[in-house]
Amino acid sequence: MYESQKALLELLKPRLKTLIEILSKENNIEVHDVQVRIKEKDSLKKKIEKKQEKYKELNDITDVVGIRIITYFNDGLDKMAKVIEKEFKIDEQNSVDKRVMDPDRFGYSSLHYVVEFNDETLRFLEYKQFKGIKFEIQIRSILQHAWAEIEHDIGYKSKKEIPREIRRDFSRIAGLLEIADNEFLRIKKFLKNYEQEVEKKIENKSLEIPIDKITLLEYMEKSSIIQLINQEMRTKTGSKEIIVTGTEVEANLDSLEFFGIHTIAQLDELLKEKKEKIINFYLRWNKDKVERELLISLPRDISLFYLYYLLVFENYSVKKLKNYVSLSPIGNENINSIMEDFQELFDTSFTP
Repeated sequence: MYESQKALLELLKPRLKTLIEILSKENNIEVHDVQVRIKEKDSLKKKIEKKQEKYKELNDITDVVGIRIITYFNDGLDKMAKVIEKEFKIDEQNSVDKRVMDPDRFGYSSLHYVVEFNDETLRFLEYKQFKGIKFEIQIRSILQHAWAEIEHDIGYKSKKEIPREIRRDFSRIAGLLEIADNEFLRIKKFLKNYEQEVEKKIENKSLEIPIDKITLLEYMEKSSIIQLINQEMRTKTGSKEIIVTGTEVEANLDSLEFFGIHTIAQLDELLKEKKEKIINFYLRWNKDKVERELLISLPRDISLFYLYYLLVFENYSVKKLKNYVSLSPIGNENINSIMEDFQELFDTSFTP
């Protein structure tokens, strides 16, 4: 019977994986991985032999097909559980919340559902052939999964099985991972609230805030001076095809620190003060490309990039240029050509 059903179950595997991935995306649930497996014949045989009073035949086993959904955070478990309960027919008798049943076992404190496709899903032609097939869905966080895998690897299934000398060590490590699981969730919530606070401050022009990835991204997206500089750069190149693309935020953090720009207010003031010089420097640096209309796109951080060049130019030294290039995305392999370009600016008495 196993051989005759396995071919059908192999067809079920990719469909289940795809369906779970679609449902997670539709419901904005961050999922690290979705794993689907079919129990091997020997494993099923041992299971039936071990519990002959419960399993009389293959169909009595509800986890021949198993799906493991690994979420990044604890809150993903409950969100995914609601989706599963809505989208599948739940076998309440065989489903279990091990967080309640076995609260001391961090690695196995996951949700286990035994389900089958509901009538609505079975209306679709590609699912009709799977009517009546039950499978297990297991949901756990990525840290719960890591600990469960370690426990499984060393063969630990209960406190009684492990030597007394290291039982406390196991409990302590499991406790640390559980704390980490909760702390990562707390950090995630903090960052979400922080983003909302930063957005309000930027909108209200309250710019005395430290520069970090979140504040800089929000500023670059909302800043009127950056939009103005980008627009004038587009206009003065004479090409209407130039577009703004990308949000290169991380690459700017080291550069801003190098020039002593630590707050959004400092950056905003500098951009406003040096607006015309930044544009002139950009046009002069790209003179050949501008004349041939080869500039067809502008990165969103173009105004920052030429602000850095301008700051180097205003207090130029070879050492300063090399130090800046070494921490920027430009790359040290370009340093000689950049030095030549700077020297040309000085030779022609260029004034931004």
